[in-house]
Amino acid sequence: MKTAAKVFIIIGIIIGCWTVLPIIFGSIALGQMKTHKPSTGMCVCVLLFCSVLGGIFLLCSNEKDYIPAMPGYMPPQGYMPPQQGYNPQQGYNPQQSYDPQQNNNNMQ
Repeated sequence: MKTAAKVFIIIGIIIGCWTVLPIIFGSIALGQMKTHKPSTGMCVCVLLFCSVLGGIFLLCSNEKDYIPAMPGYMPPQGYMPPQQGYNPQQGYNPQQSYDPQQNNNNMQ
C-alpha cells in the first residue's frame, strides 16, 4: 500500500502541478512517509488536494509498512576500498599488539 500511495501521490503532483496545493501536500506526505505514517489529517489533505487514490491508500496502509528494516543502518556511500586493520570476521584479540612498522617493512 505504501508504494501504491507514493505512486499515486507523485502522479497527482505531476497532474496538478499548475496549482500549488498538490505540490505542498504531496511533498509533505512523501517526506513523512520516509520515516513514519503521515497523520490522518495529512492523509485527508492528500485525499482532497493531491490524489484521491493516494489518500485512500495512505488511510488504509498499516503502521508496519513504515518501520525501518534496521535502526541506525546507513547504506555505504559510493565505492569504499578495502581497508587495513580490524577484520570483523577474525574477531577481536586483545593479546594481539599493534605494530606501526608492519606496513613500512618493505620501505627499508
